[in-house]
Amino acid sequence: MKPINSETTGFQKLGKTLPNSIGTQPGETGSVVPLTTDHSAALPLAKTRELETLNTTLRPHLENSATISELKKIASTWFRDSTPAMTEQSSICKQVAQVVTAGPAPDVQTALHMAAQLTGCFRLKDYANAQTFGGALAATFQAYPEAAGRMVIDPVNGLPSHLKFPPSIAEVREALDKRVSWAKSLLRAMNRAEAAQ
Repeated sequence: MKPINSETTGFQKLGKTLPNSIGTQPGETGSVVPLTTDHSAALPLAKTRELETLNTTLRPHLENSATISELKKIASTWFRDSTPAMTEQSSICKQVAQVVTAGPAPDVQTALHMAAQLTGCFRLKDYANAQTFGGALAATFQAYPEAAGRMVIDPVNGLPSHLKFPPSIAEVREALDKRVSWAKSLLRAMNRAEAAQ
C-alpha cells in the first residue's frame, strides 16, 4: 500500500506554502484579482489627465446620495426643456457626465471598496460565496469608469434602492451600461442646447 502524500494525491504536504501554477497561495483562487481596462487609451494625454483630475474633484459629489439625487434632477431638466439655463450646478452636472462617460477606471483597491459597499447593502446569507462575488464585482467595476460605478452603488439612487436581493454580475453590468448611456445622452442634450444659444 502506497503512503498518502503529495506524490500520490497531488496535494502539497502540510507546512509547504509554495505558490501554485497561477501564482496564488494554496487555498486562494486567481479569480479575485481584477483586470484593469484603460477607458482613456483613445484620448490624448492632456484630456486623460484632465478627466483624472476632474474625477478626483467630483468624487465627493458622487459619494453623497443627496448630491446624486440633485444632479439627476438637474439632468432631467436638460432632457425635458428645450433651452434650460446653464447654471453652476448644470456645469457640475456636465462634468459628472463627462467622467461617467470617459473617466478613468478605479484602481484595484477602489474597485474592491466599491464592491464591498454594494454587497454590504444586502443580507450576507443571500450570497453563495460573498468573497468570490466581491472579486467578480470588483473586476466588473474596473471595466467601467469609476464615476459610473459610484452612481450604481449609491444606496439611494443606485442598485440597492431597486433590488431586494443581491444583483447578479449581469445586472450590475446592465446598470453600469445604462448609467454610461444616460451620461452620453445628457452630454448630447447639453451640447445641443449650448450650440443653439
